[in-house]
Amino acid sequence: MCATCYIPNEIKLDVQQNSIGMTTRQRHQSLIIANKDDEREDTFCYSLFENALFDKLRMDELVKYVLHNQLDLTEKEILNWIIQGVNRCFAYHKDVNDLYSILNYSTDLEEKWHSFWKIKLLGTLEK
Repeated sequence: MCATCYIPNEIKLDVQQNSIGMTTRQRHQSLIIANKDDEREDTFCYSLFENALFDKLRMDELVKYVLHNQLDLTEKEILNWIIQGVNRCFAYHKDVNDLYSILNYSTDLEEKWHSFWKIKLLGTLEK
């Protein structure tokens, strides 16, 4: 794991164990934190940054999580990083001099990012 992906101990609090031994808090927080881990292939960020696919279902899952949970400082920092990364991907996609291209790009997808998903995510940063 890279130094910027360090997870402080206070994030690993035992709240309630589930059937696989992971606490409820760890499982939920891992949704945000996992997106910062370059080796986690099952995340929205990996799909967009590495595979150039905007996974709408994973984005919906991310939005649902942030709307229903209070984010700690680490999660808010990672969420801000995710938002900036998605914005850059759309900018790179439109840059004729850049090789990056979102494979499932559509104007509707970009419009939904700017008018819905991004607004929902940004709203949680202000809490």
